[in-house]
Order: sequence, then structure tokens, then C-alpha cells
Amino acid sequence: MSSSDQQVPSSAAPSPLEAEDGIVDAGEVQDLNDEFPASEDGEISVPGPRPSRELRDAGEIKGVGSKEFDSYKNKIRMHHSWTAILLAFSLVAVLVISTLLHYHTVEQLYLTNRAEAAKQLSTIFDKWFPVITGFTGSAITYFLTRDRS
Repeated sequence: MSSSDQQVPSSAAPSPLEAEDGIVDAGEVQDLNDEFPASEDGEISVPGPRPSRELRDAGEIKGVGSKEFDSYKNKIRMHHSWTAILLAFSLVAVLVISTLLHYHTVEQLYLTNRAEAAKQLSTIFDKWFPVITGFTGSAITYFLTRDRS
């Protein structure tokens, strides 16, 4: 007797939703308006506390257009400028130092007859160089064009 011929006896009674053919009846389909009824103006009323819709006077807004606010905006601009300068020059320094270090190391490896190590180092530099030049180019472009509108 094969395993497909065996039927597992059902110890549990069939569900009241289950039909004779084994298909489960899902009941009536509800839409969103059944659960959250809409009012006449089309808004859905959601249960729970609602925020107040009345306007509140927040008082006079201070600082906008004043010397303090302009001073604060200038401090932000100066901070962004210094960040752009620092980032651009740092990435240029990393690019120059890594290039010089690479060429010096490759030269030393060839002079000490370790050409295989120099080739392995060159494959690492071949992957590093496009990354650092992309970052450096982006930083310099931002530094040179940051004040243009």
C-alpha cells in the first residue's frame, strides 16, 4: 500500500466555514467604508482621539530677518565652506600620498627582484585609484561650484 493511498484520519471536526469540498468560505468581503464609515463631506472617521482643527495664534515669530538670524545663517555658510575646503584638500592629499607611496613601493619591489609582489600591488592600486580619483573629483567640483546658484 503506497503512502498516497493512506488517508490520515481527521480527529478534529471540520470548521463551520469549510465546505464539503475543502474550500474555506471567507464570508462577505468588506470594504473600507464598512470598517471606517465616511461622513457626508467624504472624510473617513477613524476611531480614537482626533486633533483639534482650530487655528491657534503662535505669537510673533522672532529672529527672522533680524541680525541674529542673519548671523546664524552666515555661521552655517562658513561651516559648509570650511567643510568643503577641508574635504577637498584632504582627498587631494590622500590621492597624492597614495600615488607617491604606490610608485615608491613598486620601485623598491622591482629593485629587490620581487616583480610578482609588485604586480599584485599594482592590481590593488588599479582598484583603489579610480575610487579615490572619483571622490577627489567630486569634492573639488563641489568646492569650486558651491557658491553658484
